[in-house]
Order: sequence, then structure tokens, then C-alpha cells
Amino acid sequence: MATTRAPIARYLHERNWTYEVDSENDRTIAGVRAENVEQFLLAIA
Repeated sequence: MATTRAPIARYLHERNWTYEVDSENDRTIAGVRAENVEQFLLAIA
């Protein structure tokens, strides 16, 4: 199932996530905080 960055950014925005759209590298980056991991980055390319 393919999608574009715009619907992904809208989804994250509607849920008040902090994220960055990196158009130059064609990706969206979101950070996730959890008690059981020190640092987890989610990159959607």
C-alpha cells in the first residue's frame, strides 16, 4: 500500500505528534518516547 508524505504528515499532525518533513531527502521523521527504549526514531521514506 503506497501513500505520499502529505497524508502521513496530516495523520501525525491530527494526533499531535512532533515530526519533521525532510523534503530534500523525501522522508518524514518522528521521534517516539518510551520507558523501555532510550531513543527510537521512526523514518518514513
